[in-house]
Amino acid sequence: MSSIGKASPGSSPKTSSVAAASSPPPPSSSPSSSSSPAASSASFSRASVEKVVDLAEQAAAEAEVEAAKAREVARAAGDAACRASAAAHFASLQDAKTEEIIEETDRVVAETEK
Repeated sequence: MSSIGKASPGSSPKTSSVAAASSPPPPSSSPSSSSSPAASSASFSRASVEKVVDLAEQAAAEAEVEAAKAREVARAAGDAACRASAAAHFASLQDAKTEEIIEETDRVVAETEK
């Protein structure tokens, strides 16, 4: 019998085409091309980390400046509160003094009318 046109036992044309389609692609022949993406990824990652660190340091420096400004504003507010308190105390003393003057004036007027 002739074997032309007949499939060999244990394999069929369908199975051999499926096996060929699902086999992995051959590895790259250039070793530098396979390590280059990893190296550039590491370099990119390091650059990204350095940029984040720089931005964090810049933000920290700006936060220190803002904190110093806030302390200065708080100090000024405290000073203003002290001055306001002193002014209120002075006004209270003046009010009491004015009240004494009014009472003394009323007394003198009453004595004068007698």
